[in-house]
Parts: sequence; C-alpha cells; structure tokens
Amino acid sequence: MKAYCVFCKSGLEFSVAENVNKVLDDFRAIVPTKVLLEKRRGKWEEKTSILLPGYVFSLWRKRA
Repeated sequence: MKAYCVFCKSGLEFSVAENVNKVLDDFRAIVPTKVLLEKRRGKWEEKTSILLPGYVFSLWRKRA
C-alpha cells in the first residue's frame, strides 16, 4: 500500500476526494477532519474543521 498527498485548492478538498474515489478504483482518498465544539449565542454547536486545508490524502492498494 502506498500513500500520496494531493495538493488542491482550499475549500475543494471534499469534492476532490469524492472525484478521486469515483474515478480511480484502486485509490481511497480521505480528508482529515476534526469535530470541534463552539459556543455561539449561548449554545454549544458542533463544527467540522479540516485539519490540513488544501490537502487530500490518498491510499493506493495494488490489485493482486
């Protein structure tokens, strides 16, 4: 298994990962995210934050 780091335009990480997963069967693309709790207007809300904006990680598994 090999791992690759793909640079993309910030804000398009999820669409790039989705397209890689659709088009390339041997690749699995992931966007590392973290769920944060933020207090807004007195209420706690969950917010998903991208850990490395502008990057998508792709794992390649060669078929046997």
